[in-house]
Amino acid sequence: MPVEEIEDVLQDLRRDRIDCIVQVRMLGEGFDHPNLSVAAIFQPFRSLSPYVQFIGRVMRVIHQNNPQHPDNRGVAVSHVGLNIDRHWEDFRRIDQEDQELIQGWLEAGDERPPVDEPGRRRRLTPDMVVQNEIISHFIEQAYLDPMDDAVIDDLVEEFRRRGLDPEALGLSRENLRQRLIQARTRESMEPREIPVTPQRRRQEARRRLNERSRALASRILNALGASINGRNIVLAYPELRSANNYAAVIMIVNGAVNERLEAEGGTRGEIPFERLEEVLEQIDQIGNDV
Repeated sequence: MPVEEIEDVLQDLRRDRIDCIVQVRMLGEGFDHPNLSVAAIFQPFRSLSPYVQFIGRVMRVIHQNNPQHPDNRGVAVSHVGLNIDRHWEDFRRIDQEDQELIQGWLEAGDERPPVDEPGRRRRLTPDMVVQNEIISHFIEQAYLDPMDDAVIDDLVEEFRRRGLDPEALGLSRENLRQRLIQARTRESMEPREIPVTPQRRRQEARRRLNERSRALASRILNALGASINGRNIVLAYPELRSANNYAAVIMIVNGAVNERLEAEGGTRGEIPFERLEEVLEQIDQIGNDV
């Protein structure tokens, strides 16, 4: 986006005209908008520093001396497949007295992506592909721990601020603690599978196979250092009569997939669903062979 448009969006955000903002590596260090309440993380953070910067966006105090106020509640949403739970645990351990000490660690502790070992088969597909996912439950973990006496103190103070005496209501500190724990316990619901016709399953598997084949072609070109619109691969395979490298590699990949399926071109619609799924599982090996 042009700089002017970005500034307009930020102004709308500050004026509460925007309900949700999606951004990639923009609202990091130095950005401060106290009213943000939910941070949804859907890309992995390799180190703690950028994670802290991102989570910190929703951890601003809006109403001082009133920790139970809804506006002071920050929610961080993520996916277990990102494997960044350790950052959340580290973040929870950070308190105000640690800030200066850990700042040096954060600046010097950035991890680097691992380098592929020589001789190992190159991966041409993502590390994780989620298919047919059914969400059965969310894993929730509160930032404030009911076992922390300070949390109970705040709750008792909130009762008294509203003119109520918890002891007179039969609520001891331990009663309050147990009620907090129970309130934060969520019963998981058993997932209910939605029936899908065999024809629909086969169509979806065929679509995914076509999609993965095209993505595989792009990764092969990238691994070879060949440009999409170049013609060096085309010249090596004149029988393909393709327009450019990308079209040539797609034809080669589709030929390899059809060979694995034991199918002639244009007959994938007749392949059983189970066989399509088997070849989808083997797509990484097919790409390596190509």
